[in-house]
Amino acid sequence: MRRFDWTMTYRRDADVPLLYLDAMVATRLYDPSRSKEPGCLVAFFARNGADRCGRGRYMVELMKHIDVHAFGPFLRNRPLPDDRRRETKLEIISRYKFTIAFENSISPDYVTEKIYDALIAGSIPLYRGALNVDEFMPADHCLINGDDFTGPAELAAYLHRLAADQKAYDAYLGWKQKPFRPAFVNLIESQGEPPLVRLCHAMLNRRSF
Repeated sequence: MRRFDWTMTYRRDADVPLLYLDAMVATRLYDPSRSKEPGCLVAFFARNGADRCGRGRYMVELMKHIDVHAFGPFLRNRPLPDDRRRETKLEIISRYKFTIAFENSISPDYVTEKIYDALIAGSIPLYRGALNVDEFMPADHCLINGDDFTGPAELAAYLHRLAADQKAYDAYLGWKQKPFRPAFVNLIESQGEPPLVRLCHAMLNRRSF
């Protein structure tokens, strides 16, 4: 990146941060959760089979310990006949107690739509990715971080226990009834203007003529 005069990336230290979060996403986070359907425990959507961070190996092992319904091209074991992209994904995962939100790369600030889609749908996200993911969350106790467990077997055991304890499960969705964290509101507001407009403002502020 040293070859570039300006950066516009997902990193918050970029000249123009371009996050996977905006006001429209934030508004939808308060969509109500729907009742989960019998047999719908863990949902998984992934198109990218690249395994730069061990996501594929982790998923293969996790699927030995818990029933995961995979709808995307990667590790698919469930049909998806009517694929309207994101809206289909949101409709499907809203039926599930948990949704896999594993990033395909692990990097600071790389927190993508995967986790926000699960939060919007009212399905608890199972996350692996950016170590500072909590800084991008709307509230406390709204995700399960796979890195908090020794491996897929321990994570699966925890999910089985949580799925059987409705009160403990509902506690992960209680954030939908509370205001966003102030820091999260600041993140949303930082993305208020279109990115190219923010780039132009940054250039004007730093021009030397």
